Amino acid sequence: MPLKIALVALVVALAAHAEPTGMKPWRLQAGAGVPFGLGLCAEYAPPLSIGFLKPAFELRGGTSPNINIKQDNAYDDHLVMTVKDYLDIGTGITNYIRDDRMGLYAGFAYDWTRLTFKADVPDKESTKPLPYTATTDLSYHSLHAKAGWRWMWGRCTLAAEAGYGLAFFDGSLDVTVESGGKTTIRPMDFLWKGSSNLGHGLIARLAAGVAL
Repeated sequence: MPLKIALVALVVALAAHAEPTGMKPWRLQAGAGVPFGLGLCAEYAPPLSIGFLKPAFELRGGTSPNINIKQDNAYDDHLVMTVKDYLDIGTGITNYIRDDRMGLYAGFAYDWTRLTFKADVPDKESTKPLPYTATTDLSYHSLHAKAGWRWMWGRCTLAAEAGYGLAFFDGSLDVTVESGGKTTIRPMDFLWKGSSNLGHGLIARLAAGVAL
């Protein structure tokens, strides 16, 4: 939270003293997105053009606060699963239309993501309830195609983008079960819309920062 407050204050201060500038090759940004979480991003736009190609390269990292997910079915209506320890690291290449790297852009990106699922199960349906905790880690690789628009006011930048991504994962997970001071590991199949190795969906991100 202090880091986010400091970044917002920096953007506001620069906006108040913004002066016309030429194309700045570096952009440092704070952003939020799905599924990237909250994080920081560095973009480098070299001052070169290859025909209509005006490339920029991006490196970013993101995280997310713990997310609680309540089960929908009636049997487990008391069960809440927590998504925690979320970490996303990504890189990408972007092509701009304009020489100053403003306005419309499109590109591709690659991400590696890791997260932990944890559920405290009260086991109320058993004759002799034995509460337990189940924990497992999931990591996956993903590819994204995206398009967006960048605004700049002096050194201040704002970018909004959306696209579509494919996620590749191993759906065979080891679940650590703890109960009554004892621990065991059980295999579990993880499925995304019926698939044990492929997920897909829409992506979106909004980022604000400064050009250097």
